Amino acid sequence: MPRARHCLPVLIAVASSLTLAPASAGAAVRLHLGGYFNDGSAITLTLNKARTAVTAVNAYVTGHCSDNKPLQVRANLLLAPDPAQAHPKAGQRVLTGGKLASGAFSATSETPSTYTTSEGDGTGVLKETVAGKVPRSGLARGTYTATITLTTPSGKTIDCATDTMRWTALANPRIYAGSTNDNLPVVVELNASATKVSMVRFAWRGNCTNAGGPYTTYYSEQLKNFPIRWRGSRFSWGDSFPVHENHDDGSKADLKYALRSKVTATKSTGTINITLTTTKADGAADASCTSGTLRYTALN
Repeated sequence: MPRARHCLPVLIAVASSLTLAPASAGAAVRLHLGGYFNDGSAITLTLNKARTAVTAVNAYVTGHCSDNKPLQVRANLLLAPDPAQAHPKAGQRVLTGGKLASGAFSATSETPSTYTTSEGDGTGVLKETVAGKVPRSGLARGTYTATITLTTPSGKTIDCATDTMRWTALANPRIYAGSTNDNLPVVVELNASATKVSMVRFAWRGNCTNAGGPYTTYYSEQLKNFPIRWRGSRFSWGDSFPVHENHDDGSKADLKYALRSKVTATKSTGTINITLTTTKADGAADASCTSGTLRYTALN
């Protein structure tokens, strides 16, 4: 099933708007960068307080394998000069590196990993590299790559790799970068006047079932144009809406989104709920997936 995308219609903006600092104000001390890859999916970067190192990267990327199955990589990464001294959270992988030298950084790792292939679970060593340039102001740019050769229970080898994923990110009062409670990235982007969320990018884990039984997969979303409204004593944004997709092979997908969020000058928090059902080209039921209730926090 392809990544779902949906653009909401532009609704009437409210007269009031968030009071934010000018885009350039305080840029040198902002530690959270939010951005996107060349395919539009979210990436977040975190710097240390002195802005001398990138300490964390969070992204979800897809690649391809020689058995024609997709490679899905949850790149929730802790960057450290000495991995032996690092303290990763659950689900984090440790990469060696991250120190900024003349504004540039690089980090690599080799992590034993298991992925499900067309012939069952395969094991191998996931090799990752993330690198880039992070100026004290303006756009940060870089790349991410991952490769793994999997050995299946029968002894067959399957080669998997991402393309060279190019990313762009920014520390800015109108860009909030964070994660959901299942440790996947979220980036919330406001327009220049702070009257709407111009784009929200995030990844989610689908708990799915089909004729073969339960399984887990991942999706990346890019949703546009949510007006920010003053409700009670806070600024809020979000909506509930359906999306229907007709695919080139004749299959179909129906999604239901529900986003409920609030936003301040420094933080956006909220919940996301998604359900997805797919049908085959002949109209037969295919699969159903749900995100459950995802809670997220994003900072600027």
